[in-house]
Amino acid sequence: NRVLNFIRILSEENDIYLAACFIPNEDEKALETIAPYCRSILKIPLWKYGSNQAEIRSWLRGVSIDIVHYEWTRSLENYDPSFAKYQIFTYMEAASLRQLIDIENVQPLSDLWATKLLELFHILRLELVDTSPLSGRIAVTTKDADFFRRLFPYQEYAVLNHGITFDDFC
Repeated sequence: NRVLNFIRILSEENDIYLAACFIPNEDEKALETIAPYCRSILKIPLWKYGSNQAEIRSWLRGVSIDIVHYEWTRSLENYDPSFAKYQIFTYMEAASLRQLIDIENVQPLSDLWATKLLELFHILRLELVDTSPLSGRIAVTTKDADFFRRLFPYQEYAVLNHGITFDDFC
């Protein structure tokens, strides 16, 4: 619903091109719901998702894109600076913060602790290094944005809470 609401509202004044990770038989209904708000949708099967820059470039056929928005960490595998002048990433959660909390509940220096620590380094690379070339980074909670700012103060983190409409709850 979050992505649908953003796309629905943005589509009122913008053309939306959606390159989406796609799981056949699971994502059909969601894509049917979102399709009326998109100029075009490129469905990339999960099993071949990542390093799809050439496929995306071919799909766009020279369309000039103002902003590319990445919302899933794996979507950064398709990053290409030529896609748009502005490219932003939304952290749906601070996965590294969650991992730190998990590590605190594990016996220090145990095998599980070491495994979780290695996972933390991988997550931090994705969240900090892989997002560094982008124009902007968005956190969905103030707590997450503050965490990233403390961890890596050289980047800006805007806060944009989950995209819900109050009409959905009336």
